[in-house]
Amino acid sequence: MHRSIFNRIGLAAIAGCVVLGALAVAGCGSSSSSTTGASGASGASGSAPLSQSEFVSQANAVCKQYQGAYGALKPPSNNPSDIAAYFAQLLPLANRAHAQLVALTPPSDLQAKYTQYLSDQKSQIGLVEDVEKAAKTGDASKASAALQRLEAGAGQINSQAQDLGLTVCGNAAPQPQG
Repeated sequence: MHRSIFNRIGLAAIAGCVVLGALAVAGCGSSSSSTTGASGASGASGSAPLSQSEFVSQANAVCKQYQGAYGALKPPSNNPSDIAAYFAQLLPLANRAHAQLVALTPPSDLQAKYTQYLSDQKSQIGLVEDVEKAAKTGDASKASAALQRLEAGAGQINSQAQDLGLTVCGNAAPQPQG
């Protein structure tokens, strides 16, 4: 029974790459910090909002970069330590992507939606952490439950991205290389 649960998690972890397409910009970066984005756009410091086209272009560029990075990770085997290691590799990528997106100031009419989008992604990345921790300790039940919640939220995140005009961010990540 123990082995079959981790077999399911292993398969779900691979499927999780698709889920992580929704998390291509997720992470746990602080939204209260100010950083400089790809084109010098400053985020939480209160700088002038980007135009719609600048915002979409810069956000989609971040998503594309990190979707490629996620897709390049080797899928885990069904071994709990491999699953934990796989999810542990995803976390710093998600954190960096999130920090880059937090640095963008969307047009004022999208600010509320974008704030919710980033908040929901922070919740999702917390579930990625939960899967990693549970797999590391061999707790298949907790890992499976967190993964189910992660998958359940993926559609909402993709929909939010599409609603913001972030077509790259709202698409599933490429399948992992392996």
